[in-house]
Amino acid sequence: MSKLVIEHKNIPLLGAYDKAERLITWSERHPEGAQHVKSFKHGLQLGFIARGSSPRIYIHWNQARFRDFLKKLPFSPDQLSFTEYGICVSFKNGRTLVSMPGVGASKVRLWDSNIPFCKDNEDANVNWLGGTIELTDEGPLFFTQIETQQELQEATAVAQFRVKKTKAPSNSTALPSTPPLSDKTRAYLLQDALLNMSLQAG
Repeated sequence: MSKLVIEHKNIPLLGAYDKAERLITWSERHPEGAQHVKSFKHGLQLGFIARGSSPRIYIHWNQARFRDFLKKLPFSPDQLSFTEYGICVSFKNGRTLVSMPGVGASKVRLWDSNIPFCKDNEDANVNWLGGTIELTDEGPLFFTQIETQQELQEATAVAQFRVKKTKAPSNSTALPSTPPLSDKTRAYLLQDALLNMSLQAG
């Protein structure tokens, strides 16, 4: 079940109150389903989707890109913490924590390298879906990764009827072998692919 995010007074949603207002204005001026993606060098990616007065923000995190980001710094930090678009990234004692700091129970943890799934996949160069934010008249609502995937499964079932199936061109060049993915990772990637399909289908 989605939950209302009570914004932290020092760290508002998207990093500034006027950014949320500008997002709503952008959403109302564009056709429903229009997209804008903002990627950051440290691994965060935000996908903005126009939906009238209730635009959505899909949050993705790429742990492999974050590790590359740390390696390119002119120093090796024991700990690091910064906020981008209202999403906090902290690194301490080898642990990476990505969160959306609300108030009380509305705080949201998007990625935690102490969680087994995150720990098992921290080297995979994948944009993992962390969840979705929907701006509403009542305030910003957060949908977990599981809730988002369930909704996208239903949307994709409809979208597949409108997506033209194209045959992939044959390629005689053999691709380099890669280690097999676990069933859990394969299922996660499939759901993320369904997200992209449904967004492209409009």
